[in-house]
Amino acid sequence: MKLGEWLRNYRLSHEMSMQEMADACGFSKAYVSLLEKGINPTTNKPFSPTIQTFEKIASATGQSIDSLLKVIDDEQLVTVRPSPKFSSEETKLINDYRNLNRDDRRTILRLISAFLTQSKNEIASNSGNRYGFC
Repeated sequence: MKLGEWLRNYRLSHEMSMQEMADACGFSKAYVSLLEKGINPTTNKPFSPTIQTFEKIASATGQSIDSLLKVIDDEQLVTVRPSPKFSSEETKLINDYRNLNRDDRRTILRLISAFLTQSKNEIASNSGNRYGFC
């Protein structure tokens, strides 16, 4: 069984929409659709998810990555990329975020979005003045 088939079976057996699965994994709905289809729409070739994708799915579904990989057949392509290096502060923030429930994650994302929008607006309003003075 390929990852997409397993993911779809899991999602349907747990009565989850694609959006709910996407939220649980930290993906977009479009990415869940791509995973389930297993075909890269740009190349029409089999899609090769990263090992990090497997880790996120395993975590969101309460599986170990080992148990998930055991049910995936040998024909499933997997892309292995080096993990990005994060500072200890970034790692703590990521771990804290992952431990939040879905509603709290959405709240955090809205707050970050609002903060970034406000920061961009402040930069734009001060663009003519390097130091932000009138």
